[in-house]
Amino acid sequence: MSSLLHSNSKNDREYLIAVKTEYKLLEKKFLKAKEKLDKWETRTSLAEEKGKTNLQTEAESQAEIFRSKINYLTDQLIGLKVEVEKAIRTIHISPQQQLSIDPNKLLTEMNNLIGDNNSLSLEKEIKIINVDNELEELKKKMES
Repeated sequence: MSSLLHSNSKNDREYLIAVKTEYKLLEKKFLKAKEKLDKWETRTSLAEEKGKTNLQTEAESQAEIFRSKINYLTDQLIGLKVEVEKAIRTIHISPQQQLSIDPNKLLTEMNNLIGDNNSLSLEKEIKIINVDNELEELKKKMES
């Protein structure tokens, strides 16, 4: 039975690593899309200043494509963040061992990158996860 528990723990850790890896890859895609959006928004402004309406329209169209991509990637990142937290809770990693994902830091970084108004709901979700983690630790202390 000990090897079965070790195997599950190993699988949980492998899953956590896989989810975190996917998160990092998506984060890079998000940053690239953000850079391209900034470039197209700059082009839109320049075309508007020069009175080139056909170029402005094309630049706005490209900017909208990247806005959509950023919204999609943001949703994916939030979903993966929740998966990372679930995986961490599953393998019962102590707070000292949590693998470099601080929910408050992540929320701040996301707000800085996209300035999204949905941050309040994300913040509530993260607080709920933190409360669940604290309750779990309190239960463990009370059982000891």
